[in-house]
Amino acid sequence: MEQIPEDIEKWLAEDEIIEKSFKLRDHTVYASGKRLLMKKGDVIRDFDYGHISNIEFKKERGLGPLYSGVFLLIGVGFLSRIGVLDIQLSAPIGVFFLLLGLFLIITVFTRGEIVELTVGGLALPLRLKGEKSELDSLFKLIKEKRI
Repeated sequence: MEQIPEDIEKWLAEDEIIEKSFKLRDHTVYASGKRLLMKKGDVIRDFDYGHISNIEFKKERGLGPLYSGVFLLIGVGFLSRIGVLDIQLSAPIGVFFLLLGLFLIITVFTRGEIVELTVGGLALPLRLKGEKSELDSLFKLIKEKRI
């Protein structure tokens, strides 16, 4: 039996037990037979499975860093070429711009997975980010409990 934090135990009904917990990027999610308890920092929220109207499993999107990295590399290269900037790749500032541009491009390809829950009473969906294996297990558990 895994150790359940005291602040989570206080939220449980007398006959309620935590069946599984999931350590995600920003949250720790505790699943009982009746509901999910989500802890982020000192904030704890609970959601009955019946109030979850939709669940999606998807890859984090957004091409902003890709465009920024490409624009930075092309812009610095162009300005160096026409003589506006005097940056050599061997100079520390040149290495900085090159690494920054590459970092921005790489972040697009290393984005994580997301489980997005639409919960009755909330204006926006809950976005849970984490490792694929943890999110897979959470996704399956919620689907089973909603039936």
